[in-house]
Amino acid sequence: DEVGCGHLTELTLQTPLTLSDDAGVHLQVVVGAADPTGQRELTIYSRPENAASEEPWTLHAEGVLDAAPAEISASALVAWPPAGAESIDVSTFYADAEAAGYGYGPAFQGLRAAWRRGGEVFAEVALPEERAGDAAAFGIHPALLDAALHANGYGDFGATDESLRLPFAWTGVSLHAAGADRLRVRITAAGDDALTVEVADSSGQPVAEVRSLVLRPVAAEQLSGGGAPADEALFRMEWTELPVLEEAGATETWALLGAEDRFGLGAALQGAGLAVDSYLDLDGIGVVVDAGVPAPGLVFSSPGGRAGADGALTDAARQVTTDVLGLLQGWLADERLTEARLVLVTRGAVAAGNGEGVRDLATAPVWGLVRSAQSENPGRFLLVDLDPDTEADRVAEAVAAALAAGESQVALRGDTVLVPRLARAVGAGGALVPPAGERAWRLDMRASGTLENLALLPCPEALEPLAAGQVRVAVRAAGMNFRDVLISLGMYPGQPILGSEAAGFVVEVGAGVTHVAPGDRVLGIVPHGFGPFAVTDGRMLARMPEGWSFEQAASVPVVFLT
Repeated sequence: DEVGCGHLTELTLQTPLTLSDDAGVHLQVVVGAADPTGQRELTIYSRPENAASEEPWTLHAEGVLDAAPAEISASALVAWPPAGAESIDVSTFYADAEAAGYGYGPAFQGLRAAWRRGGEVFAEVALPEERAGDAAAFGIHPALLDAALHANGYGDFGATDESLRLPFAWTGVSLHAAGADRLRVRITAAGDDALTVEVADSSGQPVAEVRSLVLRPVAAEQLSGGGAPADEALFRMEWTELPVLEEAGATETWALLGAEDRFGLGAALQGAGLAVDSYLDLDGIGVVVDAGVPAPGLVFSSPGGRAGADGALTDAARQVTTDVLGLLQGWLADERLTEARLVLVTRGAVAAGNGEGVRDLATAPVWGLVRSAQSENPGRFLLVDLDPDTEADRVAEAVAAALAAGESQVALRGDTVLVPRLARAVGAGGALVPPAGERAWRLDMRASGTLENLALLPCPEALEPLAAGQVRVAVRAAGMNFRDVLISLGMYPGQPILGSEAAGFVVEVGAGVTHVAPGDRVLGIVPHGFGPFAVTDGRMLARMPEGWSFEQAASVPVVFLT
C-alpha cells in the first residue's frame, strides 16, 4: 500500500525472529527504489530494543515487491464443505502438536475443521471469539494466517520426517481482501516440498493466494536467543582504569627473587618506603623461614627470556616459559609459602594501552601460563605488566591498588593502573564493522603481513546473477584453516582467498544444479566464505548430515570434501 506494489513476488527467510519474555525488538522493513520493471527489493531486520545505536541489525528475510496488479483466480471454495471430500478429525490436533514439541498459544489454535480429497487438503480456520475484533486491523490476522497452514500436515506434500518445519520461501503472494476473522483454505502440492495455498472468506470470496510456499526444517539452536542477535554472545577484553592508592600501605615484608633484577624493582620498592629483602631462589627463602623469620608477604620475580645460540625468539619464549613453570610448581609445593603471594612482573608483555601491541614477545606466554595457574590457585599469584616506555618507580602503587581491589592482573601505563574486563564485542572499539549499506561483504585483507589489516570489505559479486552450475549460499558458519592464518600473515604464495570451508543454507541455484535446492542445509568448499553470502561451484557442496550443527559442518577439513 505504501509504495503501490500489490504483489509479493518472493520472500525468503534468512534467520528466524525469536522473541524473549522480558524484552522487545525493533523491527525495520526496508523497501528499495523501483527498478525499470516496477519491482522493488524488500528486506526485514530486527534489533533488541535496548541495543546500542552502533550495534548491527539482524537480517531476517529479503524479497521482491511487484507493482503489477495481482490476478484474481476463480475461487474453488464457494461450495462448502468441499464436494466429495473426506472429513478429518482435528479435535486432538493441538494436543498432539504440543506432544510433538509445537507450542501454540490460545490465539493461534484456529483450526476448526479439515477435509481431504485426493491430493488436496481443505481447512476452516477462525480466530477465537475474543480476538475476532482484531481482524480488521490486518490484511490477514497473523494468527489466522498461521492457522491456515496447520492443515498441511494432513496432506502428502513431500515431508517424510517429524522435524520442525517453518516457511522458508514465499512466491507469488497476493492479498485480495482484508479484515476476515474466519477463512476457508485449500492446500495443494506445487512441486517437491512446496505448497500452493488458496484462501477465501466465509462466503468463498478470494482473500489471498500463495502460488508457492516452501517449508524447510529448522534446527532448535536457530530458535534460541530470545530475540538477541548472535553477535551479542561475543565478548572481547578491554583494559579499564583502577584507582591508585596514594601510598602502598604495606606493613609486611616484600622480597625480590632471582639473581637478576631486570627492571630495577628493588630500587623502586625501596623508594616507596618498603622493606625489601632479596633471595637467590625459593630455597633461600625456605632457609630463612626455617630459622624463625616470618615469610615475606609478597615475593617479586621478573622473568626474562634467554635467547638461544642463534638468538631465536622461539628459544627465548620456550626458555622463559619453562623457567616460570618450574617456579610456579616450586611455589605451590612449598607449604611454608602458603600465606605468601608470588608477583610475576613483566614489561610490555600484554597489549593493555590503546592501539599498542605486545612489545616483549618472549615473556608474553608467561601471562597465559600464570592465568591458568591463577584459575586453579586463587590468591597465590599476581601478574603485573610495566609500561614499556617508563621506569618501574610506580610499581608499588600498582601492586597496592591490585591488592586492595582483589585484582589478580594489572598493567601500569604511565600513571594509570589498568585491569582487564570483558566487554561486548558488538560496537566495541576495535571490532570489525560491516560496510554500511552492503548486504554482501567478506572478511579479507587490505594488505597482507599482519592481522591488523583484516577488514570487512564489500563483496557485490556474491549477489550477482548465477552462472550455470553455481550455487549461492547464505553462510551460517565458516571454518578457519591454518592456511587462512598464513594468508593473513603474508606467508602463503600467490594471491589466495581467505575462507574456503563453510556451511549454510542454499539461497539460489544456477542452471544444471539438481542435487541441492533452495533451503537445503549444505557444507562444502566455499571461496570467500567469511561473509553472509558466497557463491561456489555446486559440485563442491554436499547436504549436511542429519543432526549436525552448522559449526560442526563448517569444521570438516577440506581433505574429506575432496
